[in-house]
Amino acid sequence: MPIENLHSRSIVLGFHGCDEVTGRRLISCDLHHLSPSKNPYDWIGDGVYFFENDPERAWHFARTAAANPGKKLTKRPIVNPFVVGAIIDLGHCFELSNQQGINELSDAMKRS
Repeated sequence: MPIENLHSRSIVLGFHGCDEVTGRRLISCDLHHLSPSKNPYDWIGDGVYFFENDPERAWHFARTAAANPGKKLTKRPIVNPFVVGAIIDLGHCFELSNQQGINELSDAMKRS
């Protein structure tokens, strides 16, 4: 990507808590993508969840899931907690951490 295009994008570091087998498969390119979570309690619906700029939070999640397999916080049990990092280009998405984004979403919901 040309450097001049970086100004028009929103790049973040994301961290995903998972099992070590999954993490190592991702790093070695033996696994090309993560399966979306489809739990009724997921914060904002189906998807793959990353903690923005917070590897410690991802580590805490992975440890918690490993210690509480009965809660089914992950699709497959976490035996050995692990964290993978990703550079994520948010592209065109709602920014729901500020009032303007919340207003845009609210307006869109009213029109649907």
